[in-house]
Amino acid sequence: MNILSSILNALILMLFIVITVQAKQIDEKELKCLALNIYHEARSEPPVGRYAVAWVTLNRVEHEKFRDTICKVVYQKGQFSWTEDGKSDKAYEKEAFKEAMKIAEDVYYAKEDGKIDPTGGATFYHAVYVKPKWRHSMSSSLKIGKHIFYTWDGTWK
Repeated sequence: MNILSSILNALILMLFIVITVQAKQIDEKELKCLALNIYHEARSEPPVGRYAVAWVTLNRVEHEKFRDTICKVVYQKGQFSWTEDGKSDKAYEKEAFKEAMKIAEDVYYAKEDGKIDPTGGATFYHAVYVKPKWRHSMSSSLKIGKHIFYTWDGTWK
């Protein structure tokens, strides 16, 4: 009976380890969607601005008013202009895309590990030279580079 109990405990421990490792892994397609959003939305921004765009994307995944995966959030109609501009979505600047992939991974795992979001939970942003109507329905949380970030309670004012 003691051997059976030891085997059962070992199996439970192995199962726990496998589940924990799987929870930490991100689907490569989802990671690429996040990286493409960083690349197209903020590649000319300082690193902190690129990180902030990644956080906004992941904050939307968790927000009840948005879709439930990274790719669905990125390609949700009317959300990110680069997905609807008629141009190729391909990342032509290889180094910039490589950096975007690293940032995507960093932010994904930081969020998984419960790290503090530097945007304060922002779910929207826009370039400083744009004046979208929706900005009046939200609280501005900060300005980074050429973007202003906003938190949203889920209601339009």
